[in-house]
Amino acid sequence: MKKDVNVGDHVGWNSDAGHVRGTIKKRSTRPTRSRATRSALKEEPQSLIKSDTTDHLAMHRCSALKKLKSKQ
Repeated sequence: MKKDVNVGDHVGWNSDAGHVRGTIKKRSTRPTRSRATRSALKEEPQSLIKSDTTDHLAMHRCSALKKLKSKQ
């Protein structure tokens, strides 16, 4: 199932620390190397997301993200 999330969208996802929210800063459809290699594909893109509560950046598959209402 393809998720309709784009750069600038406010999204939520589950992490080891619980539910996290943030804003998509970048999408990738090619393998990316940060702290770990991310195997993004055209069919399964990954998004770079900045957390709302910290400066943490996370990379997740778009299919793992839930689009939320824009933060105020």
